[in-house]
Amino acid sequence: MCYFICSPLYTYANDTLYVSINLKKHKNRTIPVEIKYDKFDSIKFLEFPRAVPGCYRNDITNFNKVVLNPKVCFENGKIKKTKKRRKKILINKKGTEKISYLAQSTTKDYKLTNPEGSIFSDTLFLLNWNRIIPYIKGKQNIYKIQITKPQYLKYAGTIKREIINDTLDILYADNYNQLFHHPVLYGDLEIYTFKVKDKTVEFAISKGSNNFDVKKHFNKVQNAVNRAYEISLHNPERYSFLNIISHKSFFGGSALEHPSCSVNALDLEVEKYSENDFCHILTHELCHALFTPLYVRSKTIQNFNYTNPQSDPHLWFYEGIAEYLAQKICLQSGVKNLSEFLEDMNTAQFSSLRLTPLYRMSKKIYNRNVLPLSRPIRLMKYADVYSRGCLIGWLIDIEIYKKTNGKLSLIDVIQRLQRNHQKNGYFNENELFDLFCKYSEVDLYPIFNNYIKKGTRIRVKDILDKIGYQIVDSKPFKLKGKYIDDQFWMR
Repeated sequence: MCYFICSPLYTYANDTLYVSINLKKHKNRTIPVEIKYDKFDSIKFLEFPRAVPGCYRNDITNFNKVVLNPKVCFENGKIKKTKKRRKKILINKKGTEKISYLAQSTTKDYKLTNPEGSIFSDTLFLLNWNRIIPYIKGKQNIYKIQITKPQYLKYAGTIKREIINDTLDILYADNYNQLFHHPVLYGDLEIYTFKVKDKTVEFAISKGSNNFDVKKHFNKVQNAVNRAYEISLHNPERYSFLNIISHKSFFGGSALEHPSCSVNALDLEVEKYSENDFCHILTHELCHALFTPLYVRSKTIQNFNYTNPQSDPHLWFYEGIAEYLAQKICLQSGVKNLSEFLEDMNTAQFSSLRLTPLYRMSKKIYNRNVLPLSRPIRLMKYADVYSRGCLIGWLIDIEIYKKTNGKLSLIDVIQRLQRNHQKNGYFNENELFDLFCKYSEVDLYPIFNNYIKKGTRIRVKDILDKIGYQIVDSKPFKLKGKYIDDQFWMR
C-alpha cells in the first residue's frame, strides 16, 4: 500500500513525485518501490540515469538487473505489467494511479564495487537514488520519499528529513539532481560527530570487522577535516562521511563525492593497506565538495545531463588538483609525514608513464567510454587523471610559490577561484587557464601546454630540483637542501 503522511515542510503541488519504499519487506536483495504522480496521464515513461556526476561512464546501470517486475496500477484498482526499454519504465496508459516495481541491490552482501551502487541487506541499506528512483525528463519535480524501516536501523546522511516515528522517515528533495546528491545509509552503524567552528561533520561507518580501528581512523579524519575547513572559503553546514567496510572494491578503496556527503568504501582484504589510505580517500572526496568540481566548475559540469552526459577538458583539475590538495592537507594535518607524501608522489610518477594528454581525453571521456574497468588499457588511461593530474598540481604549486617568492601558493589560487564562483556561479571551460594565470600572478602556460595539452613526462626528481631539494634516500624518502625556507610544505 502506498500512503503518505502530511508534512509542514513543503507545500505540495501536482509536480510532486510521491515515493514509498519499504525496507522491512526487502527480500533476495530487492526492496519494493511505489511511485504516485498526479500527471501520469501526461508522460510516456520514467527514466533512470545513463550517467551520474563523478562516475566517468556513459552507461552505469545494468537496467535489467536494477528494476524488476514493473507494474502499472490503475485508478479502478486493476494492475498490469508494463515494459522496460533502454533505462525507461513505459507508462502511456490513461488512468494510471501509481507505478510499482522491485529495486534490486547491485551487490551481494557488502561487496560494493561501485560507490554509486546499492546495498539491501538485513543490517545495511545503502540508498543511492540513481539505482532506485527514476526521473521525468525535462521536468523539475519535487520528491517526497516515505521510508518504512526496522526500528533498530540507524540513519546517516544529509538529506532533508522528517522523523515520524521509530520506523517511518519522510525524505525530501527539490529536484532530481538534489536527490541524487543526497544518498542515505540505514544500518547497524557507528556514528561520530564533531564540530569545525559552527559546522557539523558526521562520520558513520558500517560494522563489519573487529580488525578495523574506528577511533584511530576517526581521529585522523578529524585532523584532515579541520585543516581542509581552515583553507576553504566554502564549507557546508553539515557534512557526512558514509563509510562501508568489509567488501570488494577497486584498488582497495573507492568513493563518490557529493556536495554535503560522500560514499566511501574500504576493502579490508587488501594486503598491506596503509592506515593512512582510508583518511586520504575521505579527504579527496571532501576536496571535491569544498573546492572542485562540486563548487568550482565549468558551466558544462554544473548543468550535468543525466541522459546525455557531457564533459569538458578539465578533468585534470577536477580530479588531479583535488588529489594533490588531499595529499597536501594530509601532510599539513599530520596524517602523513613528508616521507610518506613523497612516496605517494613517487608512486604517482610511475603510475603515469603512459604520457596521456589529459586535455583531449577529458573532453571525450563519456563518448569514448573510458570505463568499464574490464578494459585495462582504458582504465590505466583514466588513472592518469589522478596520478598525472596530482603531479601537475604539485608543479603548479611549486611554480607559483617560486615565482612569487613564497607569497602565494596553489591554495591561494583555489581560494580566489572560490570567490569567483561565489560571484559568477561557474567558469567558461576555455577560460580556466587564464584564471589560473590571473589569480596566481604567474605565467603557467608552459605547464599547461607541456603536461596537460601534451603528454610530456613528469619526474619527481625534476620537480624537487626546481626548489633546491635533492633526494638522498628513497626508503624512506630523505631530502637535503631547501628553497627559501621549509614553509612551502605547510602553505
